[in-house]
Amino acid sequence: MEMVFPSKGVRYLALNDGVDTQNQQGMDIAPFRAVLNEMYSKDLSKKVSTAKRARFMQGKFLGTTVPYGYKRDENNKYLLVIDDEHAPVIRRIFDLAKNGSGISKIRQIMTDEKIRRPGCTTFKNMATFHLFFEDDNDPKCFEWSNNSVRGILRNPVYAGHLAGYKRPIPSMKSKKRLSALPEDWVVVRDTHEPIIPPDEWELVQKLITSRRKTGKSGYENIFAGLIKNTNKFVEILETKTFKDNFVIEGEKLKNVPKEYDKENKFAEYLKHKSWYIEFKVKDNLFLESDEFIKYSVKIFEYIKPFNDFINKALKDFKMPTR
Repeated sequence: MEMVFPSKGVRYLALNDGVDTQNQQGMDIAPFRAVLNEMYSKDLSKKVSTAKRARFMQGKFLGTTVPYGYKRDENNKYLLVIDDEHAPVIRRIFDLAKNGSGISKIRQIMTDEKIRRPGCTTFKNMATFHLFFEDDNDPKCFEWSNNSVRGILRNPVYAGHLAGYKRPIPSMKSKKRLSALPEDWVVVRDTHEPIIPPDEWELVQKLITSRRKTGKSGYENIFAGLIKNTNKFVEILETKTFKDNFVIEGEKLKNVPKEYDKENKFAEYLKHKSWYIEFKVKDNLFLESDEFIKYSVKIFEYIKPFNDFINKALKDFKMPTR
């Protein structure tokens, strides 16, 4: 305001704040007023966020869009009740998962049986419906995606729990939302009637995380087992001894395989078709055999936690036959 407007020949007036870019005396106080306004905005944003979080922790549903399979209670807009029209689809998806069907297979079944997907159902009664679909019979209404199926199978709402803060905003100035991992979601338990019994929901979670996937390229993703214990894996990679000595290299795909979420923090690792750990040895280490042996032992000690973790993650892994 103090530099750009004058340089462009623009006069800025703010009557309520007494700001006039042509009046230098009035402009002297403008920076201080801007700081105070920002402090007020931050304080107000914090109070609003705190109030919303308090209501959420009480088990009140605050979302603008009701999860597929549920509807709002007629007498309490903060309470979810089962939608008898779409709940059978949710039960069918979980039954297929329990019986061993993967996400891609479930998606294909839903598409082949022409079951209307959640997005089409959600937008049906909204003014924006025709921005996405031509009408109720638009073929896109019946084209399920892997993310739709995965979102349903992973959502604790179907076990009777509310899950929030899945995409938190870094600050009040940012409009970008970051995707949080499921273990970082805030979950309030037993807030409404479940469509899926909690023990069955937990079983499906174990089946999903234990299942390894084979992509179109015909290989089994070697990092698939790592996403079972992401925190431990990150802890190993972020240790000073690992970062200072080793680098993960190998042949990679250009994109994350479609079986996985692109925003997963392991996306870069999931691109790997093959991999190896690189450690650069200085030539002078070979000149002293005793020193080389001591140094080698130390390096093997550094890599052992990673090696143990990988061996556990790749248990029962078999190389694809060609």
